[in-house]
Amino acid sequence: MKKKIIPLNPLAALLTAVLLGLMSPALAQNLGISATGSPPNNSALLDVDATGMNPKKGVLIPRMTTAERNAIPSPATSLFIYNTTTGCFEFWDGSAWRVLSAQCAGGCIPPSGVSAAATPNPVCAGATLSLSGSGTGVTSWSWSGPNGFTSTLQNPTISGITSAGAGVYTLTASNSCGSATVTTASVTVNTVPTLSGISGPTSYNETKNGGGCLTSNAVYYTANVLSNGGSPITSYTWWSNCASLGGLSYGQTVDACFGGCANGNVLISVYATNACGNSNTVNISVTKSGYNCLCW
Repeated sequence: MKKKIIPLNPLAALLTAVLLGLMSPALAQNLGISATGSPPNNSALLDVDATGMNPKKGVLIPRMTTAERNAIPSPATSLFIYNTTTGCFEFWDGSAWRVLSAQCAGGCIPPSGVSAAATPNPVCAGATLSLSGSGTGVTSWSWSGPNGFTSTLQNPTISGITSAGAGVYTLTASNSCGSATVTTASVTVNTVPTLSGISGPTSYNETKNGGGCLTSNAVYYTANVLSNGGSPITSYTWWSNCASLGGLSYGQTVDACFGGCANGNVLISVYATNACGNSNTVNISVTKSGYNCLCW
């Protein structure tokens, strides 16, 4: 690997060597500036060594105001400057100017440690979603989210949230030096279950076998679930104006006995429950005929 070692004196030689080193890659693959003539480090494209200098000297980074910085066209990622407006060393990260250190001479730094949260998540439709923002050095907050939501509060709430409020909420925290943008986890809005009806026989005929009742056999009815609302159904509640229900721990399917019911219409009803509440109630009308036997 070719190296170029540049003595610090005289000044003319230094400037000439720097220009040659920068403009003529064929002359050197890395460049060293040293008072002792030590070669540049192999890993460095430019190695400025202050060893042997008295007094020591440093490197001056390009200095400019915030307005001048903002006028740089298409800054390259990692471009490094000293902002004389804020007293901060700053670099371009590909999307925004970032402060190199919180210890700036001007004491002006963009917000840091910014975070956003949405609770509870999942949330039930009709409940309240709470958004919370936190960060250091923040003077203003700006929220945006699904269904056209906006707020300038640090910790806004959304009362009576609907399914349209599901999705990601974005928080931008700002001060006079800059801003930071973060998002929440995607918010899920669950609803109560929806039942579409009950499956099972709509007529039942009680018969006899000789002198005794033949039936009282179980007849099965099942709640038809159109949607669980995004949350598991935890229970079903069944009842009837006459029929005896049970046998399957009152789950999605139950057995019914019509013994003791007068001939005519018998109503069976059910609703389902999940973490958000109770579903609509659905019914089935069963025409009971024949003998009036007891359930056994």
